[in-house]
Amino acid sequence: NGLWGSDYVEPSEHPWKDWEQKSGFTDWSPANMANSITRAVEMIQPRAPVENDRMKAFDGAISKISLAKNPAKTRVKWCIDSNGSRVTAAGVYLKEETVSSSLRVMTNTRALKLIFNSSLPEEEQPEQVQVVGAVLEKHGTDYIKQIKCFVSAEVLLCCGSILTPSLLLHSGIGPRDDLERADVECIVDSPHVGRNLIIQPSLPLFAASKDLKGNRIDIPQCGPALQSVAPVKVPLGSGAEAALFQWNRSGIMYAITLCTPKARGWVMIPPIETRKIDLEIHLNVLTEPNDVHRMLNAASSLCNACNADSNLTKQFGGHLVDWPSQRNENKIEDAIRKLSEQISSTRHPMGTCRMGHSIADGVCDSKGRVFLNVKEVKGFEGQGLRYIKGIRCADNSLIPSPPSDSHVMRIAFTIGERISELILQDYENRATAKW
Repeated sequence: NGLWGSDYVEPSEHPWKDWEQKSGFTDWSPANMANSITRAVEMIQPRAPVENDRMKAFDGAISKISLAKNPAKTRVKWCIDSNGSRVTAAGVYLKEETVSSSLRVMTNTRALKLIFNSSLPEEEQPEQVQVVGAVLEKHGTDYIKQIKCFVSAEVLLCCGSILTPSLLLHSGIGPRDDLERADVECIVDSPHVGRNLIIQPSLPLFAASKDLKGNRIDIPQCGPALQSVAPVKVPLGSGAEAALFQWNRSGIMYAITLCTPKARGWVMIPPIETRKIDLEIHLNVLTEPNDVHRMLNAASSLCNACNADSNLTKQFGGHLVDWPSQRNENKIEDAIRKLSEQISSTRHPMGTCRMGHSIADGVCDSKGRVFLNVKEVKGFEGQGLRYIKGIRCADNSLIPSPPSDSHVMRIAFTIGERISELILQDYENRATAKW
């Protein structure tokens, strides 16, 4: 503890409770979230995975080190729908019977940048900084063309925690110094755009099983997971989580995820003089000693529990998970080296347009509205909070702090539902709404 620090505090089971109590976002209190959560559940219709002996053996092996004593609560439900299929936002919300006829979906199209009111003729320009549309790039079989789309109300950014800040940055909303180095005109100096990138590091630990002929085989230690959904995820304490991936014909992979990392990454446009790509993504995983310490403890605890349980090892051909002992300083160095070689990511980016109380500590407010830097806008100095009119963020980039588990899909769905509610509330009171 003297070396690594011991100031870790377990977050609440439901992230919105922390967002309300620790961050002061009352719009996201559990009471205000109830309807959004109910609608998300009704849309997804989640179901628990089918039970089998392997899952039960996994429960038994780690029950002594896990915080979860009830196996039913460890089953991953949100990723699988009532038909047993992998849940996607498009599959849930773009069903023919539920989609409005006024919705137009453009395929093979990406958004390049936002259009501001300054691009309108001078006599049509409002007094306030306002987004009035977006430039899209349409790709056809033998052509690429740009399309300008203008809106009567708002542009909603739901591109995810990598591409939402990318779109803001390429449009001139972001840290002034970074934008100037990237040769992008700064429209709004917003210092937190692209910052606070939360990446949950993941450590895959491979065991083995038997093939159909009874021969023991190892799972390849390369490439992505062979199955996209873990049927079991259990908390190990100190923000760590163990997931079980299983394949009837191959074997098993354990994945340890650090759900609440201290380290933060960032997304930025590279400086113009060194630019070879449009966007740089700095994951920055395991740069905090506290994160390393918690991952090492989780790996050691999980391996000890799994390797000591005869029922579990029998289920997987008697093969033990290989992980260095941490009983002395040299062994700890071996474990750190192996951790750095095998560390991966859950690919659950969050937080790059985080909610805040002003532009000093966030990109958006609790309703997803993008802060305006009033110090730089003539006529708005000293008038308190103001927002860029006509734009709002509505995805996991809003998340201010990491959740206690890796079920970030449920958060994404619920954020979408909640922002929809807040938009309706704003427009019901549009005459008095402050922008």
